[in-house]
Amino acid sequence: MEGAVRPHPGIEVDKLKTDYREGLKKHLADPQRPEFKQTSPAGQAQEAGDGYTRTFEADIIPGVLKIVVSAEIETGENWSVRLLVTATVFDKNVGQSDLRLSRYASWVEIHPGGLVAKADLKIGIYGQHLCLTIEGQVCYWAFGWHCTQVDGRNLVCLA
Repeated sequence: MEGAVRPHPGIEVDKLKTDYREGLKKHLADPQRPEFKQTSPAGQAQEAGDGYTRTFEADIIPGVLKIVVSAEIETGENWSVRLLVTATVFDKNVGQSDLRLSRYASWVEIHPGGLVAKADLKIGIYGQHLCLTIEGQVCYWAFGWHCTQVDGRNLVCLA
């Protein structure tokens, strides 16, 4: 169809709207506070020399909207962490931030947003053990913005 709006190749707009409403209805009936969970167990993470990768996810609306954080970590005196922070709707990337933390810039605030989701996040490496922490709020659209706090402390420590 000429002029049809498609949010992602292969996704029908009407099906997306229906699936979003159904997922939202389930979530609103029993809302859960999002928690970051490691999805790449230590034994299965990619390891190379002094570096390794860890991945964390937080369901904002289970099965519908989540935040995925992939951390590529280099340890040592000149440590650094490359972060890819991705918002997904039905496992499709709808926005991504690419960040780098180091001992010279150990935290950052980001404010990504889109049609159905937005966030205000502070991401940093803190404390004696140099631990990754993500805190702030995430919001989703349900006939108005609904926001909830996220607090992922000590997700992974470099020292």
